[in-house]
Amino acid sequence: MIDENMVPDPSDFDFQRQQLARRRKIAESMLARERPANGQMIGKFFVPAWGAMATDVGDRISANKELERLDAKESLLSANEAATQRQFIDSQPEAVQKLVPGLQVHGRRQTIAAQIGNELEAPARAQAAEAARTTRAEESELNRIEKGEQQAADRVARSDDIRLRATTPNVNVRVSGGAAGGSGGANPFAGAASQVGVDARDPNRAVYRIGKTGQVFSFDENGQPQSHEGLIAPKPATEKATTEAERTAAGYLGRMEAADQNLTNAPPLNFAKQQGMARAPSITNYALSEQEQKVYQQQADWVRAKLRKESGAVIGDQEMAAEIRTYFPQAGDSPAALASKAQSRAQAHEQMRSSAGKVKPTIAPATGSAPAAALDMLSKDPSLAPAFKAKYGYLPGGR
Repeated sequence: MIDENMVPDPSDFDFQRQQLARRRKIAESMLARERPANGQMIGKFFVPAWGAMATDVGDRISANKELERLDAKESLLSANEAATQRQFIDSQPEAVQKLVPGLQVHGRRQTIAAQIGNELEAPARAQAAEAARTTRAEESELNRIEKGEQQAADRVARSDDIRLRATTPNVNVRVSGGAAGGSGGANPFAGAASQVGVDARDPNRAVYRIGKTGQVFSFDENGQPQSHEGLIAPKPATEKATTEAERTAAGYLGRMEAADQNLTNAPPLNFAKQQGMARAPSITNYALSEQEQKVYQQQADWVRAKLRKESGAVIGDQEMAAEIRTYFPQAGDSPAALASKAQSRAQAHEQMRSSAGKVKPTIAPATGSAPAAALDMLSKDPSLAPAFKAKYGYLPGGR
């Protein structure tokens, strides 16, 4: 297992190496520089300026000595880098040390930690990819089944609605002329009418008012209009059936709210572990305490619920780490940043609640948070301990 502290990285030595490279470039330019001849003509002879020649020779000597010093410093820097990396490798378990011969990547410099992580994570990545494929297939099948069940329920609901419309007077009706109830004379209820309510004594009997005359009537058991007397109650509101999208959003909202409750006052991971979970979560997980693993699991569940509603795609490690940094406390966050993240989570909850409509989320009781009544019953009757633990997942006092 790789230590949680930062491991040696070639970039730690790059700054010094860049400084040496700049100094080498200056020294080499001094040697390669072409200097014009300085002097004067005396008669037919050119007499050089001895001072300028001495300066030129001095520059060349200084440049050569500087190159020698740079060679020595670069050798020492390479030795220090190799020693630091060797010290890190020697501190690792034997299983990690066996990977060292295969860690050299031609034409590319990597940190030892990244290379070890690549070697150790290859089986885990393959297993995770297979698990993701299996999960996608299972979710696709569940979605297909749920869609089929919803379609069947919708067909039943439509059939019930058609039957109800066929047996219930329309909201707007028109009574034909002619005698009411088959008797002679004009029908006093003839004309267009609209429903104004229901009989207060019989909610299943609709009450109508004729637009022209204001006459109020209802239909008797034989379907004939009759004058209505008595109280009129308001029309019952028709409750809209929930949709599959609302039920799905309510499920995601329940996961988000449950995770948020379980993360109340949970401290963030330290900086090294945060970086480890972002780069190599499968390996860094071994370095987390039981509480830290629970915190990361709840954060990941919250993020998956939010993102699956938004995109429906599988969430990668890098996207997961970015979302956790956006919405949850991180090492070094200021109080203002913590308050802003809490507001962002609350806003995400409200958006999901809006998508859920009237469907209420179902939240399972948090492990380790039994009601006071259950705790009181356990204290009075210790024989209830097995049933208490089976329901709430723990026993008070760690029993």
